Amino acid sequence: MSNINTILQNEAIISLLNESEKRYILGQLKFPYTSELNNGKVLRLSFFLINAIISEPKSRFDKAIAYKLLKSININSENGTSLFDEVFGIEGVDSNTLYYFYLANVALKADKQISIRVDLKEYNPIANENKNWKYRLLNKALEAYILLVRKKDGFSDIEKALALIETLKHEQQVYEETYLKEFSTANEVQEAYVLLSLYHLSKAVVETANYLKKGYDYKERLDAVIRQHLDLSKKLVKNEPRLNSVFQLFEFGLNTIYKNAIWTQTKFNDKIKLLCKAKAKLDILELLPSQREALSDNLLDVASNVTVLQMPTSAGKTLLAEFNIIVTKALRADAKIVT
Repeated sequence: MSNINTILQNEAIISLLNESEKRYILGQLKFPYTSELNNGKVLRLSFFLINAIISEPKSRFDKAIAYKLLKSININSENGTSLFDEVFGIEGVDSNTLYYFYLANVALKADKQISIRVDLKEYNPIANENKNWKYRLLNKALEAYILLVRKKDGFSDIEKALALIETLKHEQQVYEETYLKEFSTANEVQEAYVLLSLYHLSKAVVETANYLKKGYDYKERLDAVIRQHLDLSKKLVKNEPRLNSVFQLFEFGLNTIYKNAIWTQTKFNDKIKLLCKAKAKLDILELLPSQREALSDNLLDVASNVTVLQMPTSAGKTLLAEFNIIVTKALRADAKIVT
């Protein structure tokens, strides 16, 4: 942790961070801006910080730094794609998909849910289908994961994610046998392990999608299900560090999606459940950071006589007020609500 702070206090790094933030802000505003920022240095620093975020979960530096750094790169430009491949690239994985996968995870770590859902509107899945079964599995799992983070039109993206994995299940018999025949007997077993790891990964994505879709009717502990599948995935590719690191990001991200879901902290009252189901139909499938924090701080504690909630505009006060109204009326049916 001290090494990270020392690096971030370096004058050259501070200058790079300031310039990348300027480019990030102007890019968000769609203003034209010509910068001589070294994209290679930006990406290498991004890669370093992202690894630090994942390997040191309690690190205290501002996680939004890594998000702004990565977002300042134009992945749709030839130069941006080339440099991203050089620093982040994984053989057989679409650069655009991998870029948004990393961006999504940094956003989840930095609690930038709204920003990433807006930024992911730019994401378009690859048109060319990879015929290599291993790479096809990995690309589609990444794509499905991005859809679960984006939640464009709520359940629409979740259904698309489920459809992607369902298609892979139908293709497995055709592709798997042909793929494994390409290897010698000695290597075939190792490749089969990799495929099995990707099947477990896909299953974890499917279970997370099902949780978001079913809500309170999902009967298992999703975090335990995610851990079960990802532990197996990581063990099966323990000799492939790059793939293992991607699986760690999946594990972190899927658990974060679970924790942020509107269903996860709202099971304590039947009428609140009904309200959340109604909100879900309006594409509200997750709680904002401020809402989760308020619930964690016992906002709805029935023993409290007075509760003061202070939040900026668009931080989620209305939903929390609705929760409080429901709890108040449950305790005292004759209670008066003044708005």
